[in-house]
Amino acid sequence: MPLYTYRCPDKHLTDAVRTVEHRAETPVCDKCGKPTEKIITPTHVAPQFQSYKAVAGDQRWVHSRNEHKDFLSENSLEEIGSDKMPEKFR
Repeated sequence: MPLYTYRCPDKHLTDAVRTVEHRAETPVCDKCGKPTEKIITPTHVAPQFQSYKAVAGDQRWVHSRNEHKDFLSENSLEEIGSDKMPEKFR
């Protein structure tokens, strides 16, 4: 589910997880109790890739996102993020 950011008249920010169909429902501010409005915030930008030594396959050093994707593919591995995480771990 998407994470939305809301701002109250006193400029406090509140984040809330909402389904797309409920995105228009705005929470009250958890600091002052005033109504909030949805605001547009920048997306997350991943930091520079950090090299790592693989613990599977040939245990080589992986130095870039492309090498990482290739490594996963070559070793029949799948990266699991929050969008593919099994329900019991959410």
